[in-house]
Amino acid sequence: MTTSKNIVKQKRKEAQYEREEREVKRLHAVQPSQEFIECDFEEFESFDSSTSNTHKYTHIKISDQAGAAIANAVLQDYGIITQEEDSQIIDRNKLRRSRFSVRKELANESHETINDISAIYFHGRKDQARVLVEREDGHLHQDTANEEHYIVLSEPGNQYVAHITPSSGKAKDIAKELTDLCRERNSNLMAVGADGTRVNTGIYNGCIRILELEFRKPLHWFICQLHANELLLRHLIQIIDGKPVDPILLKE
Repeated sequence: MTTSKNIVKQKRKEAQYEREEREVKRLHAVQPSQEFIECDFEEFESFDSSTSNTHKYTHIKISDQAGAAIANAVLQDYGIITQEEDSQIIDRNKLRRSRFSVRKELANESHETINDISAIYFHGRKDQARVLVEREDGHLHQDTANEEHYIVLSEPGNQYVAHITPSSGKAKDIAKELTDLCRERNSNLMAVGADGTRVNTGIYNGCIRILELEFRKPLHWFICQLHANELLLRHLIQIIDGKPVDPILLKE
């Protein structure tokens, strides 16, 4: 079982590396615009840590290592990095710190400006995250664990509100985090948007239904029907090909 999990993880890493390599090649093939060529390169001292570039790296899912390589290649092409002058070289740790700083600024800005929310949209998945675990010796040690990570947006305006980390993927735990967030922001919640999965849309114990019970009023449901539309194709494939035996590979 452990060997199978390791194989799956390795395949996911290889797929991620391939995506990043293709993205780097695509960006390298794009010719720089005239506006970019005529820019003031004295401002390039903050090329790696600018909010704009950090947003771009995150938006197209470029890792810290790949992002640093792209930035260094651009700086080298324009003569900012040379064999004699290497003080402007960007490493992945510098880019990681920049990303952390920008995310912290956005979170603080969201907390200060976005209140009285009338509609929230949320989406999440289970990711591996570093956590501190207290072991038998009484000390805290870093470990890797699977955690539920959810992003919450405010509508109208598509504004970032917060990230939440429920204790589990159960509807009651997700609803508890959303309820606490809405009450913290003094929100007059009227609508909720989410994926059409059972944990969100269950008529008795779904996340949105629990929110209705917590706030003691009906809410407008805005549900993505992509999952529902996939069910027909999924059942058809299972009838023809049988149930899948691997989360990534197709059945032979």
